Amino acid sequence: MTPDLPSDPVTRVVTLPDGPVSYTDEGAGAPLLALHGLPGAARDWRWLGPAVAPGLRFLRVNLPGFGETPLGTLRDPGFEARADLVLRFADALGLERFAVIAHSIGGPLAMALAARAPDRVTALALVAAVGLRPHRGYRKAQAMRWIAPVLRVPGGARLLRPLLRRSFERFGFRGHGDEALVQTVAIVRRLDFAANRAHAAAVRARTLVAWAEDDALIEAAISEELAASLPAGPRLPFASGGHNLQKSRAVELAQALVPFVTGA
Repeated sequence: MTPDLPSDPVTRVVTLPDGPVSYTDEGAGAPLLALHGLPGAARDWRWLGPAVAPGLRFLRVNLPGFGETPLGTLRDPGFEARADLVLRFADALGLERFAVIAHSIGGPLAMALAARAPDRVTALALVAAVGLRPHRGYRKAQAMRWIAPVLRVPGGARLLRPLLRRSFERFGFRGHGDEALVQTVAIVRRLDFAANRAHAAAVRARTLVAWAEDDALIEAAISEELAASLPAGPRLPFASGGHNLQKSRAVELAQALVPFVTGA
């Protein structure tokens, strides 16, 4: 189920030593930090926001190169580097301990974050998350991964960016700027499933894992394996809902998330 209306809070900006990071902040209570998928932005959570904000403080981060956070804040596409940036973001907001929710390829970032800061991440929720081995969307995007270095070359970028845009549109991703698409390819190219397995094994926080049988990008078996590898917690398999459960199943997710994060 989806709430009647989405929430679009005013975008805020905090300036780190690295540069500015934009985010939204709604609700009150235990903090839940949301990490979007790619290409994506904080607005990806606009349907989950009104469902969880009555019981939680819901903070949606625009990662560097997406939304209103410039790529110059952190050009490194590595998962560990970006996890450390999220920790610096939490420091700037005075969040000593917090829960994390992540969607799609935000999942490996969230696992890296939880593995690197086990004393700070109190709970980890993964929604249609990239798992421990290649999924169907990753396998279909092999050609895009290998053009990443060429996209950073001015001449190559002019030639290949239209092709890149058409490729993303075939996967259903529309309305994203060239910089976001190029950075997405760079991040996907850095995806390391051995590192995912190591980070998953190092997670100590309670975990919630949600997936849909009809996800066109990540097959259910991938999610089931990921769920089995992580510490105990709610498991939410849906027969339908697709890849964007944070919208299609926002109400059901919120009903599980609020007591999961608060320990109620």
